[in-house]
Amino acid sequence: LIKLNLTLTLFNVIIYFRTLNCAVFKKMGSIMETKNPKWLSVLSEEEVHFIKRFILASGSLKDLAKQYKVSYPTLRIRLNRLIEKIKIADDSDKENPFLLKIRLMVADGTLTQAAARALIKAYEESQ
Repeated sequence: LIKLNLTLTLFNVIIYFRTLNCAVFKKMGSIMETKNPKWLSVLSEEEVHFIKRFILASGSLKDLAKQYKVSYPTLRIRLNRLIEKIKIADDSDKENPFLLKIRLMVADGTLTQAAARALIKAYEESQ
């Protein structure tokens, strides 16, 4: 009964703020819309969708592998690449955008490490 009353009270508060179109509520909404973590900006729409499905599967790679109709090891490789990409974006506050892009391409698997080293070497020599 107490839980029900608390839930109804919270519901009433939310309805009250929405009906009054409260400035605080608006401000909270605009803050939530504009403040995305940096790592999120480097992810593709497909990768964000993958994260959503991962969360909805309660983090179960086995269930997610079934949804994508791929093997567990294939899904694990995809997740590892995504983790690496997020780590790179988090650590790249002062990094040159070109070097960041190269590192992200390696994490994606779209560029080999050997090719990345060659590009970075040529880039540094041109500076």
